[in-house]
Amino acid sequence: MKSYLALGSSCLAAVLVSAATSPALALTPTEGASVLYMKQEEKMARDLYQALALRWDLTVFKNIAASEQRHMSAIDNLIVAYGLTDSAPSEAGKFTIPELQTLHDQLLAQGGQSIEAALRVGVLVEEADIADLKEAIGATTEPMILRVYGNLLRGSGNHLVAFHTALESGDTSTLCPGQGQGSCGNGKACANGSGAGNGRQGMRQGNQGRGANGCMKGANGTQAASCNALNCPSACPSAPSTTPPTTANGGRRNGR
Repeated sequence: MKSYLALGSSCLAAVLVSAATSPALALTPTEGASVLYMKQEEKMARDLYQALALRWDLTVFKNIAASEQRHMSAIDNLIVAYGLTDSAPSEAGKFTIPELQTLHDQLLAQGGQSIEAALRVGVLVEEADIADLKEAIGATTEPMILRVYGNLLRGSGNHLVAFHTALESGDTSTLCPGQGQGSCGNGKACANGSGAGNGRQGMRQGNQGRGANGCMKGANGTQAASCNALNCPSACPSAPSTTPPTTANGGRRNGR
């Protein structure tokens, strides 16, 4: 993420020693360092998405984390082919490049604040990855590296679209796995008022999520017929309810 986030040349310098002292045939030190840097950058994306998948139980993070693992494997093939020394730690969330370590920790904290914040972290990571891959592609003529980076670039583009789509749709029923529409499942309350399926409540500013694209206004018992499930506002359109609002499987409105 040295380009997009303007981290400077220190990121490259941090991995130059490993690349320069390894028997990497047909590669310049800069090309070798690029491969090693991209390995840790892809690892950072994978580790972040795995952690955010656990935090929010969103399918989009689980799927893209698996894709990032394939990206890492593709770079591992380059490392082996060119005889580079991989310095990436095996432990999740750990990196030998200080800038990536700092960035990982910051984005992990940011993504833990809400589902929307987590999805925006995904957008940031993919935009940065795309910028760095484009720069790396412009700095090499090695066919094998160009092929791998090109595949990674297309994958990152698809990931970026997926995160943007999730943000724009605002419907967590398309993002949360299992247990029906409007539910985060697995005993977790969805964030930001989304999904109260199976009697589980997701509350935001006094609102309880109710199914797909709906919210329950716990303060006065009125029910919104249609309201964005990801960012359910307290002032969304409502209609009078003649019966106490409940969820399909015994969920209760706020405070009742």
